[in-house]
Amino acid sequence: MEPQVEENNIIKLPDRMIAKKTLHRVILGIWIIAAVVIAVGIWFVPNIPACLAGELIGSGIATALMFHLYHCIDVELDIGEVKAGAHSKWNAMIRLAIEIAAVVGCCFIPEWINPIALLIGLFGRKFGAMMVPLFFDKERNGQMTEEDKEQLRKYGRLLSRKEAEELLEKELSQQEEAVNEE
Repeated sequence: MEPQVEENNIIKLPDRMIAKKTLHRVILGIWIIAAVVIAVGIWFVPNIPACLAGELIGSGIATALMFHLYHCIDVELDIGEVKAGAHSKWNAMIRLAIEIAAVVGCCFIPEWINPIALLIGLFGRKFGAMMVPLFFDKERNGQMTEEDKEQLRKYGRLLSRKEAEELLEKELSQQEEAVNEE
């Protein structure tokens, strides 16, 4: 269920919808980069299966880490500021430990998993995030239509989940009052 809150004819989307859309776009970027690296690796790397395995494993780990990051941010938005900072730092350390373990682990079996390809796959998480504004920001690319501009005007700023729930609750109570008056 995706609630929309209306106030003064401005529909405001909950942060969760935007965050999920961004997550999908970053993951798409990870796999676009993976496809490019695999295509290049086929021509320039002597051990193609190891390059393929490294890139696929690295991109798979990067995708899993993006889901983990998304979940962590979702949790951190609901807890206090001090706890959120500690939670963020702890989970960043976990993600870093996973990345380091993957790179060190594949260094022991470079004939099966190319460490450089794995590292590039892991960096897909960073490159994918950088690709989002380049490929999906219509205004920056000059591809913004009049309909897009109207939607931008209509949505205004994004609300936090708490603000959206409060405004939705307020709107529902106003509708109930209007029905009771009739």
